[in-house]
Amino acid sequence: MQQKAIKRKIGTVVDEELLRRAKLAAAAQGITLSKVLEDALRDYLDRRSGTMTRGVVASTWGAIPVDPALLRAVLEESALEA
Repeated sequence: MQQKAIKRKIGTVVDEELLRRAKLAAAAQGITLSKVLEDALRDYLDRRSGTMTRGVVASTWGAIPVDPALLRAVLEESALEA
């Protein structure tokens, strides 16, 4: 069983536009702003150290929300054209 990480509340100052974009991304993905910030910080630190703990698919999962019915229709259309 994986142990739950201890969390700590922090205060910082960020660019207003960057914060707005992060909030929009969180809302679009149905996750908390904290999760967006944790993921971004983890990715940044992993890139800097050269130890990627998450692959590209995992780090971009849900980045572009698409209606499942629309996606299915596009995939079926593409399959028919091939």
